[in-house]
Amino acid sequence: MQYTKIDTKKQGKTVIEQKAYLDTFHELTDPKKSPFENEGIRNMINHSFIGPKTEQAIEAMRKLLSSQIIEATPGFERIVTEIKKALNTTRTDERFMTSIAKMIVGKLKADYFFRGDDCYCVK
Repeated sequence: MQYTKIDTKKQGKTVIEQKAYLDTFHELTDPKKSPFENEGIRNMINHSFIGPKTEQAIEAMRKLLSSQIIEATPGFERIVTEIKKALNTTRTDERFMTSIAKMIVGKLKADYFFRGDDCYCVK
């Protein structure tokens, strides 16, 4: 029932949390990962408002924010995917995904402000 939420705010507060939510939502219909009877779950998702509402709400937010914040860009998502591959994990929980996102953003900011002789920091 967690994935039948009407209120999209409960799907995550950040882009990365919403991506984690969507990944877990997709796992519901994966016969290898879902603990539920697959046909019933697939029918509930595909033949009701739940599937389209979830997909469209998260995708709309990502499209709107992709020119505003780096976490909503396809490139950022590819970096997260590559880090997950390097860590050899399929975890999608919000805390784990948020930690990865914060690490990437921190590294990008540090690289921007501390570029050798072109340091933008106050000395």
